[in-house]
Amino acid sequence: MAQNVKTVMGLAIASVKTFTGLAIANVKTIMGVDNTSATYTPYISSVSGGTLRNNFTGEVGFQIDVGASSITVQQLARWVVSGNTGTHTVQIWSSPFSGSPVSVASVSVSTSGAPSGQFKFVSLGTPVVLSASTTYVVTSDETSGGDQWIDNDSTLTVTGVGTIGPSGGVYRTGGAGSFFVFGSAGTGYVPTNFNY
Repeated sequence: MAQNVKTVMGLAIASVKTFTGLAIANVKTIMGVDNTSATYTPYISSVSGGTLRNNFTGEVGFQIDVGASSITVQQLARWVVSGNTGTHTVQIWSSPFSGSPVSVASVSVSTSGAPSGQFKFVSLGTPVVLSASTTYVVTSDETSGGDQWIDNDSTLTVTGVGTIGPSGGVYRTGGAGSFFVFGSAGTGYVPTNFNY
């Protein structure tokens, strides 16, 4: 199979914006060929400051209160700190404070060889819709003595599709039960992120 397919049924697709009348600017695949021009928007657009730590075992991340419109999540991510080499499970949880949170999306993020000082994104097998006016948490599994991550004293800049808060950071140990909150609005542990 050709590695760099340039045509589909004889039509050049390198810069084609439509195919049989359908917009494909953001379509990931055409007949199984990855369209690397697909673009998404990160929820967290910048990370400033923060103290490094790796003295906790459990799930850590941030709380998002979705705005007036639903969000279709395409990818999940973990921030990469210099020296990170581990693989981390990043998840979105619904009903995070109910006593029985439900994982609605999950990916494995390998930080080995990934550039530091930025997010490493991994695509979901199937996009997930976050409902309007609903609270979720986005977490990463961390291990004491393992990869370093940023405490919830950093400043996170986000887009207008939702707000981080009111306490920002969330954590849980033991893999069961409700998440706990700690910090202030606009902060979060690690941090985790998603593209939509």
